[in-house]
Amino acid sequence: MRKNIFIILFIASLTPIFVWGQKAKSVATIEKDTILIGDQLTLRLEVKTNKNTKISWPTFSEEFSPGIELLNLHPIDTLAYEGDLISYIQDLIITSFDTGFYEIPGFNFSCVNQADTTFYKSMSNPLFLRVNTLEIDTTQAFKAIKDPIEQGYTFAEAIPMMGGFLLLVLVAFAIYYFFFRKKDKTLFTVKPKPRIPAHISALKNLENLKTKKLWQGGKFKQYYTELTDIFRIYLEERFEVDAMEMTSDEIKESLKPIKEIDKNLHLKISETLTTSDLVKFAKLNPLPEENKTNIANMEGFVKNTMQKPEEKKEITEKIKEEENSLEN
Repeated sequence: MRKNIFIILFIASLTPIFVWGQKAKSVATIEKDTILIGDQLTLRLEVKTNKNTKISWPTFSEEFSPGIELLNLHPIDTLAYEGDLISYIQDLIITSFDTGFYEIPGFNFSCVNQADTTFYKSMSNPLFLRVNTLEIDTTQAFKAIKDPIEQGYTFAEAIPMMGGFLLLVLVAFAIYYFFFRKKDKTLFTVKPKPRIPAHISALKNLENLKTKKLWQGGKFKQYYTELTDIFRIYLEERFEVDAMEMTSDEIKESLKPIKEIDKNLHLKISETLTTSDLVKFAKLNPLPEENKTNIANMEGFVKNTMQKPEEKKEITEKIKEEENSLEN
């Protein structure tokens, strides 16, 4: 009888130990207990339990303990052992920016045994951390703070300054041009080149045509083309007749109302224009005397219709008016 009672008491005494062995155990550790101000270190939380226990992890704020700041929070990792044991591990990166001695209190973990729905809490051990500052060697002489090291500008850094300077120059130029140019009317004024009288230009071109000796070389078409072009240009400059766009017959009609051109002069020019058309379109080869006569007709036409002194004066005044309009 006594033996049975002893066995029952022995089994009863082991029951708390067995129950306690099924509970979660939480542990907090740090790499070192002393750091310099601003240094970082790892705080590790580890909870050992069985696979049937569900752990509820605590939440952390940036300053989860007075004077201690949380910089980073690593994910929770698991580590399985033989049997049904398992460990949950999480690393926290912490630091402190104030010197002193700090206590990091234990962390509470809520646990639920899924087999019998038993609820309980497991608290980790507290930690202690000393934060020191850098020691100053007062035996050494104080040194002046060094000036910043000067470095030259790179091309990429200079581009914005160059662009700003160029923009400033353009703005200054625009202000001067639009607000002060009236004081200096010569700004960008382009003076027209002196106009060569139409008869001088025509006579010079006719002389150049003679020196080419085109018809003497059998180039009749080229000879009469250049001859009539000189004549047409002279008509445009002298009488403002759009001769370059007219046919020979249209030119003949346009010359009739001009008082400077008499019937004899009109007849000679008409013969020359007709010969020119026959050469260009009917491949006529005029006789040497005809070629000489036709260029002479053109020279005579220019000399007999050249500007009179009073006309030249009128044109000069008109040119001056154009120059004044450009300056304004």
